[in-house]
Amino acid sequence: MPAMATEGATVCYTVTHDDLIDFAREIIERTKEMDEAEKAETSTSVEDGYYTRKEVMTLLKRCDSTMTKWAHAGYLVPVRVGGKHLYRKSDVDKLIGK
Repeated sequence: MPAMATEGATVCYTVTHDDLIDFAREIIERTKEMDEAEKAETSTSVEDGYYTRKEVMTLLKRCDSTMTKWAHAGYLVPVRVGGKHLYRKSDVDKLIGK
């Protein structure tokens, strides 16, 4: 049971062994869920739904600094998939006029 705290006072909590075990299990479970979600996201084929930054630069005939400016302005924002910046084909195709 925690001690009652007044402003500026030190608060002490007692945590049992079982509390720590439950906490560890919760962290492990959440980590597994996040890992599975990331795997599901990256399992989407890059060829099917995304362009790489280089591909977009070639298609739109724009340089790297323009791509950065567009991302900051919200004009063409990349998504992060597996640590890479990728662009949705649908977003790029709208700019191309497909």
